Amino acid sequence: MRAGAKISTFSLDRVRVEHRPIGPAESFTLVLPSPPSTNNLFINVDGRGRVPTGNYARWRKQAADCLWEQRKRFVPGPVTIGIELEDRGDGDLDNCAKAVIDLTVQNQL
Repeated sequence: MRAGAKISTFSLDRVRVEHRPIGPAESFTLVLPSPPSTNNLFINVDGRGRVPTGNYARWRKQAADCLWEQRKRFVPGPVTIGIELEDRGDGDLDNCAKAVIDLTVQNQL
């Protein structure tokens, strides 16, 4: 500390703290291209291990661009994600959820 510097004596005794649940935030919808199935996200490459497929890499780029065009805000705390997909007849919702959830995490939504 510098010679002659004043010491701050701020006290938290007079700070009011309100303990209450945080209300639900306003919901918003993001429209993304249909993701590839979880079964088609990665391939094994000798010497490199598991790497994203070309199809998955293209989808991530396209979906990230869509996110940034529609971005509403950062979501602090717990979230609920609802995913609606066209019925392509080639799998279940769970096979598409991983790509969408990973995308939101990678882009800090």
